[in-house]
Amino acid sequence: GEKMELTDNDNLTLAEMFREEFRMSSNMKTLPKEKKGPWDVSGEENMQLSQLFLANWIKGGESNVTLLSDMRAKAVLTYKRHSWENSGTHKVGFTHTSTLGTRVSNDAFDLQSKYGFKATKKWYYSFMTTFKTQMFRNYASNDKEKKNLKSTMLSPAYLQLVVGMDYKVTNLSVLLSPYTASLTIVADTADIDQTKYGVSKNSRTSWVNGFSVNTTWKKTITYGITYSTKMELFYEYFHKNGQKRFSWENVLDMQINRFLTTRLLTELRYYDNESKKFQFKENFSIAFKYKF
Repeated sequence: GEKMELTDNDNLTLAEMFREEFRMSSNMKTLPKEKKGPWDVSGEENMQLSQLFLANWIKGGESNVTLLSDMRAKAVLTYKRHSWENSGTHKVGFTHTSTLGTRVSNDAFDLQSKYGFKATKKWYYSFMTTFKTQMFRNYASNDKEKKNLKSTMLSPAYLQLVVGMDYKVTNLSVLLSPYTASLTIVADTADIDQTKYGVSKNSRTSWVNGFSVNTTWKKTITYGITYSTKMELFYEYFHKNGQKRFSWENVLDMQINRFLTTRLLTELRYYDNESKKFQFKENFSIAFKYKF
């Protein structure tokens, strides 16, 4: 066949075509990212399932199935000097054994909303409200007949209104409140003795006032290992034997892969209207983790 030869003009045209193609592809790579809205929404779910079966096991023990779930969600709005942080946590666990049936082993439902107006580079005028309760009916571990109810939804529940100054830097918040109003609610006074939670015999609610400190901190120790802590302190100062409340949660996450994580969680708690002793909880697990 005929041999086609390219002229200088043809070569110039091809060169221009390649330059144009390269320019267009370069522009496509540098397109501006989609603009994010004012809300930053995030969350995660950690779920653990364990099962134990025993047959003729002379060393003791009992077959059981345990399901644990820890879900946390957060929505933050930042606009100029305004900050509005909202968070929710639901921790629940169920254990089933042949002798006791299905029991609730962990139950906590917490909501928090905090508004801040920037006063200086690191300080905010802040107002916060928190709400804590549980979702299910809980009994003592030795109450096989389920006759003595320990707690249920809104029994007890705690509502706090906090006014103060919030020191905020990256991943750290310390809210100091000279005035905090705290409401204790026991809605089911038929099955639960409200006086065990500091509520008078003829009432379902109790208001107390005091000061509080609320601290949160999160630290990435190294790649795949994250530590977070949350501390809450309340002291009633208008009463000689005022209520004292303290809780401290620590979470260490060690990522295995995209969906699996090793989690160590501890919680130290002292609510003297519930018990004069410190309460402690520890859980070590390999959990399925999903972020959204």
